[in-house]
Amino acid sequence: YNIDFENSNPNIGVFKGDATDLSNIKTGSQSRVVIENPKKYDALNPEVIRVVEKGGVVEMTGNYSNSDFKRYNDMSPQELDNLGFEIVKKGNIPLEQAKQGYQTNGRLIPLESMKELILIKK
Repeated sequence: YNIDFENSNPNIGVFKGDATDLSNIKTGSQSRVVIENPKKYDALNPEVIRVVEKGGVVEMTGNYSNSDFKRYNDMSPQELDNLGFEIVKKGNIPLEQAKQGYQTNGRLIPLESMKELILIKK
């Protein structure tokens, strides 16, 4: 189930939506949630946490200069544990897996600055 707050194309499975209101998604029904470069929202808000199944994975990517990504990347294992998650991997994204994105000023984000945080729900 793919959502985008600006663009939708149900023909390819992308629906207009908001990651803070996932009421149309069953509790504990998602084995994997991918959050790419979260901006201006709480990436691990109660709705995201609710829809991830026990043992499910949350993959979050972002640039360290993105304060919404940095918030979770900088959390201690204890803080993430308090949210019900355990760190699987944290660090740079291998360059061959990085997706090119743009900064708010329109410049390309340097691929070597992209980070990933992979969590498993306990």
